[in-house]
Amino acid sequence: MQTSTRKRWMVVLRTLLLLLILWPAGALREAAAQEAIDRTALDEVLQALSAEPLKERIRAVRALGGFKSDRALEALVAACKDEHAMVRRFALRSLSAMGDPRGLSAAKERLADKYSMVRAEAVTAVTVLSSKPEAEWKKIHSTVQDPRAKAMALSSLIDIGPAKVAREIRVAAGRKDVIIRAAAARGLAALGEDEDVERLRTLAGDRQVPVRLAVANACLHMEDPDEALEVISTLLRDKDQGVRWRSIGNLARIDSSEVGSLYLSVLQRERVDSLRVLAAKSIPATNNAFALLKDLRGLFEHERNAKVRQALQNKILAIERAQARGMNPGLPGSVPDSAKLNP
Repeated sequence: MQTSTRKRWMVVLRTLLLLLILWPAGALREAAAQEAIDRTALDEVLQALSAEPLKERIRAVRALGGFKSDRALEALVAACKDEHAMVRRFALRSLSAMGDPRGLSAAKERLADKYSMVRAEAVTAVTVLSSKPEAEWKKIHSTVQDPRAKAMALSSLIDIGPAKVAREIRVAAGRKDVIIRAAAARGLAALGEDEDVERLRTLAGDRQVPVRLAVANACLHMEDPDEALEVISTLLRDKDQGVRWRSIGNLARIDSSEVGSLYLSVLQRERVDSLRVLAAKSIPATNNAFALLKDLRGLFEHERNAKVRQALQNKILAIERAQARGMNPGLPGSVPDSAKLNP
């Protein structure tokens, strides 16, 4: 009996030993196969990099950012000196995507490029690849004169982690360059401290439209929806139609039960029909919006513009269907009273 048991255990042990021997070999074969595929793909990309059509070369440098190899890095470093500005630009962008700090020197060389779009990409690459992005930002801010390049560097710092560069973001919010103040808006929203929200309110009244547009977008990055609504409600009354359009569109993405009431105020106050159509379409069709139905029906009855009337009617129907589903979850919907409204 003991001999039989011992034999069975010997068979099990031999099987396990065989698996331990073969499994790494299989894994190694799979890794080797994948490496061969990657090497072939890289060879094709590198070959395209020397092609004559400019589009092919741009496509190649953009693809190189997805390879983590010395050959790809060397090719991108060389492409940073290409005669065409677009190739240099996307080579720098790929260096940022690759994230290899060995590309830092090549990126720094392009900070003095004669084309602003290349300088802007270089600033971003230097900021991303540096082990001390805050120090690089300070150096760039004091040496680079191109506001666009500075703004891109600031955006990169915000992506790295706004808390690490809080001071730089707050200082940037008061800079004279419009594009830098606009870039700072998102960072202030991400920081979210009381002083940052106050600065964001100040930027919401900035004289420059691009800054106010940036604040409208920054509201989507604020953690406190009440604070976001407070800031964006100012922009809903902005004198610039484009700012109001952006704010109306972004309002629906803020998670608050007060969103519907703000849209109702826009519909009652706004004089531009296209913005009123956007506001009507943007009202979330949820049970929370049911309280707005009486006012929406009143607006519908007195509205003269056909497109606004249609948008209001569609929203009334959608809200009533949502309410019907909420009250009767088993039903796909019901026939609402507003179905009797004449378009």
